[in-house]
Amino acid sequence: MCFAVVPAICMREGFMDKIKVKICTGGRCFMQGGSDLLTYNEFLDESLVAKCDFEECNCLGECKKAEKSGLEPPFAVVNGKVHDDMTPQKLYRVIMEQ
Repeated sequence: MCFAVVPAICMREGFMDKIKVKICTGGRCFMQGGSDLLTYNEFLDESLVAKCDFEECNCLGECKKAEKSGLEPPFAVVNGKVHDDMTPQKLYRVIMEQ
């Protein structure tokens, strides 16, 4: 059984879900910095990387929506929420907030 008072034990024993991170590497996202996000091993602590499930996505389809909403590539989806204008620093902050 897993309780909130022992989150480290729960994570170690696999009871907690990993943070799901999808990084868009479609044309616009890749050219506007998405390629930098793929080097997450270089800017995220090893223990933080272990808590995440990273997925490289050819295209998330957000650029078409962005034209109407004013959002900017590159895009990443963290636990189902779309984040725009993503940088390594912003990705770190978003993951830490999870």
